[in-house]
Amino acid sequence: MGATTCKNCSLTTIFDKSSELDLKIEYTHEVKSIPQAKNYEALRKIVPRIKALWQGHTMRKLFLHLLRQSRPNHLYFSKTEAFETLSSIGSSLTKRYGNHTYKSGGIYIGEWIGGFRHGYGSMIWPDGAKYEGHWSYGRPLGLGKFVHVDNEIYNGKWIKYWVFPRDIFASNGNYEKLKDSTNDGYLWLWIKHELFKVEPPEQRRSSQVTKERRHTRNDNSEQIKDVKNKVDLISRKITELKQEYKILSSNDVKNQRQISYESGIVYIGGWKDNKKMGFGKQIWTTGDVYEGTWLSDKQHGLGRHQWSSGNSYFGQFEYDQKEGHGEYYWKDGSFYIGEWKRNKMHGFGRHKWDDGKEYVGEWSNGAREGLGLMVYKNGSKYEGNFLHDRPHGYGVLYEAEGRILQGYWENGKFLDPA
Repeated sequence: MGATTCKNCSLTTIFDKSSELDLKIEYTHEVKSIPQAKNYEALRKIVPRIKALWQGHTMRKLFLHLLRQSRPNHLYFSKTEAFETLSSIGSSLTKRYGNHTYKSGGIYIGEWIGGFRHGYGSMIWPDGAKYEGHWSYGRPLGLGKFVHVDNEIYNGKWIKYWVFPRDIFASNGNYEKLKDSTNDGYLWLWIKHELFKVEPPEQRRSSQVTKERRHTRNDNSEQIKDVKNKVDLISRKITELKQEYKILSSNDVKNQRQISYESGIVYIGGWKDNKKMGFGKQIWTTGDVYEGTWLSDKQHGLGRHQWSSGNSYFGQFEYDQKEGHGEYYWKDGSFYIGEWKRNKMHGFGRHKWDDGKEYVGEWSNGAREGLGLMVYKNGSKYEGNFLHDRPHGYGVLYEAEGRILQGYWENGKFLDPA
């Protein structure tokens, strides 16, 4: 605190400056009880108490300041938004896909459970901010991407909705450094609010938001083109694999053996350490034939499998399973050309049926899922999102008769115009 022998020190002067110091305590001793003589020993006894009271007061003010700041940025993901849909949509916890325009002008498109934004969806606010990712009962949880009004992007995990003082104490005021290192979108958004001292840009008119939504639809069409291009690249890749296979099958096989098993299976090809290795051909008693590369008794690498049913597959294998790029032909003339994972169509691919139907787009676990284009045998065409082999989400159906249905779909059924 410094020396206490200064003749100009006055305790009453300190207490009179209430605007500078508000200790919020009750001092019960009368001032006259303090010795008026130059007895600095008496002052020396109360100085530590004054110092402690001042430090406590300062820390309380700091804590209250931090506590007031320790709230999520209510410009986005506010309680008002959540309660609005609960009251207007209802409390039945049924899963669905749809859109909602909030009173604030914000637009949500995605999955719901009852009145909660729940699952995967995107939100656009009137000021231009956007979020796309996973939601849990009205709030982001898990992975998501947030684009701020100044176009800075956070893409990562969203964990704790409430930001507490302990989360930012370690930053020592270096918010920029903390923002760049955080792995929680809520904390990132809180820091952005602190750093973004200027007011957000003036809210755009609803027509501008509608224009942006229309722009999203145009982007959807562009994405369909990208999907087609990816499928075409895969087709070219498979053509290259066929050339590679031709070279493999024409080369001399090292350590070739012919093995006849008790079950009737016959293997002719590469052999190492008592296992099928390298290029070889196996014939089953059913009439099925595989000819291609092997690794430790497993179909692995590149090969062609012909079944007695008339179906056939050419492409990449991984430990006896179709994995990577390949084409599958059915006896009736249907075919699939695209990506595979664990024996199932997965990734990007083209499937054409014997009746003329054709789908080009994304697949997941053997089903049409994601963005794609479906052409029906009557000439109708659907462009948009799929889930479990059905139109689900935003999409456009161009009917052969000329009618166009543009909007949101759920399990193959048209809900409403967008």
